[in-house]
Amino acid sequence: MSSGGDVNIGMVFTEEKGIFVTWSKMKSYIIKNGGQFKKLKYSKDMDGENWIQLDIKDNSLDESFLTGYYPELELSRSSLGLNTERIHLSIEKDDGYFGFLFGIEWDSLFSKEVDVAKIRNHMVATLTAIYETIPFAYSFIGHEIEIDSSPDEFEDLIAHNDSYPVALIESKDGLDIYYGNIGIDGISGQIPKKDSVTI
Repeated sequence: MSSGGDVNIGMVFTEEKGIFVTWSKMKSYIIKNGGQFKKLKYSKDMDGENWIQLDIKDNSLDESFLTGYYPELELSRSSLGLNTERIHLSIEKDDGYFGFLFGIEWDSLFSKEVDVAKIRNHMVATLTAIYETIPFAYSFIGHEIEIDSSPDEFEDLIAHNDSYPVALIESKDGLDIYYGNIGIDGISGQIPKKDSVTI
């Protein structure tokens, strides 16, 4: 069994949520759950010609980097309750929405014979717990999947899901959870279905 790359966990918010307020909550959630911020990199200009790279000590992180471009952070292996070699976090900003994209090395999750569904269910439970304090418009889990849709676009897209192993969408009473026919490892199959969680 071999694939490589990253398994990505994305969370997307409408701009009305406010990137600074939402980031502060996400940072607090990560630290509270045993995660640590190790490194930060971002560009001071849109062309990506003037980069700032910093080592982070004791989770001391000035949020002014959010005004920069293409921010990326390196987190400790215990972040999000996953014992992996590394976790990268990029912060995406677009017209009308923004998002957090966690990248986890495929090899550190699936290099041995593991229960893909068990790892998937842990990630879904983690996203559900995050939603309770940091409500997102939608979230997803999948191999090499990027944030490239607004909340409105994603809702239409997921109605005919054939590319997202897991997608969570804010609903009237909580979350609707959609499972596609490919597992989060990008290789295994799973039974497509829809679940709902009341929150």
